[in-house]
Amino acid sequence: MRGKERRYFPGTSTPYGYLPFFSNVISWKEAKKIYVLKGGPGTGKSTFLGKLGERLLEEGYDVEFLHCSADSNSLDGIYLAKEGIALVDGTAPHVIDPNFPGAVDVIINLGDYWSANILIKNKDEIINLQEQIKDCYLHAFTHLKIAKACYDEVESIYIKAVKKLEFQRFLNEFIYDVFKDKQAAHKIPKVRKMFASSITPEGKVNFIKNLFDPLKYKYIFTSASGELVNEVLKAIRDRALMLGYNIEEFHCPVTTEKIDHLILPEISLGFVTSKEPHLYSEPVGNIKLVNLDNYIDFNKINQNKFVKLASERIINALDEAVEGMKEAKHLHDDLEKFYIESMNFNRIDKLLEDIYEDIIKNIDQK
Repeated sequence: MRGKERRYFPGTSTPYGYLPFFSNVISWKEAKKIYVLKGGPGTGKSTFLGKLGERLLEEGYDVEFLHCSADSNSLDGIYLAKEGIALVDGTAPHVIDPNFPGAVDVIINLGDYWSANILIKNKDEIINLQEQIKDCYLHAFTHLKIAKACYDEVESIYIKAVKKLEFQRFLNEFIYDVFKDKQAAHKIPKVRKMFASSITPEGKVNFIKNLFDPLKYKYIFTSASGELVNEVLKAIRDRALMLGYNIEEFHCPVTTEKIDHLILPEISLGFVTSKEPHLYSEPVGNIKLVNLDNYIDFNKINQNKFVKLASERIINALDEAVEGMKEAKHLHDDLEKFYIESMNFNRIDKLLEDIYEDIIKNIDQK
């Protein structure tokens, strides 16, 4: 039977630059084996990961696919959580070096499979493309900062319009209702952090359906205010951790300290913020809808002319960030061509077979 697949971003572009959560996704101390792939663009890292991941899925293993925010169709890693085995792309911008060399981590250097002469011959063009890509990301990060500044402005207006007493009463009753029949787990809980959505060259991409459709129970929050949902999610997280439940936190790529979604995997329970740019379309299963706009005084919102202006600027800034990433992706594709020409992919196919056999051997070792 084919295994189950999950998809998310282990890191993403943010107003502060690239933010990786790899160490929050994978526990190095508890891992059995972590393979760290090194090599330049176009050396086949994503293809390597994809082929291994699909093969392991077909063999019946559950696989988590860690997607790349610079190209949402590419992979930054695969993770077999139950078996404690991961393969990750350890090159920039998510530079990963071994934490426990030999004992846990193994470096796979795909640079051993290229012809350096071809790359040396094209040195000037390679350097020039790299510099242009940096400029594109500077443009993208600048506009993500603008989007965040406008978001903060809008949310500050919404927070002032919250009906505080009514909202607090709702929150107390909601938390009680969610956890009233949940028993304490009597263990130290684990917290994983990742991104369900990302601003990418392909636009605003999310894996909401992949992550939440398989869950038995889910609450779907709607609100004009993301911060109001965040307050509810933080309260849920705190109570769940107090009871000893493991948590998966999915953060916002623009306001990274904010939680967009939560999963309590041990009880198959999810909490989703269904709001652009991560609308949860056609949800399935046992669903409860929660509209938090009931606790906002929209008369106060409508009196403030800057809400609409700032909201429009958020959309424009995000669109401009995407344009910067699109151009970076176009240049990155040109850069990859030099490396593809230099690679011996027949040898890499043999390497893939060797790594697959090593993974199975490690799984079989108790």
